[in-house]
Amino acid sequence: MNERTRRIAANEQRFRVFNDQVRAVREQLDADSGFACECGDARCDARIDISLEQYAHVRSDPRWFAVVAGHEAPDVERVIERNDDHIVVEKIGESANLVQ
Repeated sequence: MNERTRRIAANEQRFRVFNDQVRAVREQLDADSGFACECGDARCDARIDISLEQYAHVRSDPRWFAVVAGHEAPDVERVIERNDDHIVVEKIGESANLVQ
């Protein structure tokens, strides 16, 4: 496995942990606001406007991540859903093993 694949997976996992914390707060406050893009770019500060239900759907598979269109990395993931504000990507190959 190459260093780029590991770095992308690690960055996506960091955003995933952040979004899980956001989700917990949103559920406590019954608030409806956005989540962070879960792409592999550690410098990304893009937001995606998805509901708690949509985020729960993305979280139903540990290989799935919600990202802004254009932020996908085709060599380590594939687009499985397209929505108005975001796409859902699925980690493939060796990177899929890093996020499970």
